[in-house]
Amino acid sequence: MYQNTKKTPAPDLVRPYAVNKKQMADIMGVSLSTLKRQIKGAQLEVGRGLISPSKQRLVYEALGWLEKS
Repeated sequence: MYQNTKKTPAPDLVRPYAVNKKQMADIMGVSLSTLKRQIKGAQLEVGRGLISPSKQRLVYEALGWLEKS
């Protein structure tokens, strides 16, 4: 499992609107390929297109960027 090595404040991560993977990677400060590799390593199903705020939260939690609520 991949863990967050940067300490980004949690409220700044999840956007109140849908984002794509590139935008999500930019928010996290990683490359798109790194984000895709981490998502695959965490065995998450993130389809094409926009990622809803609730799905963003699940991804961040699975990757260790947010504490599970």
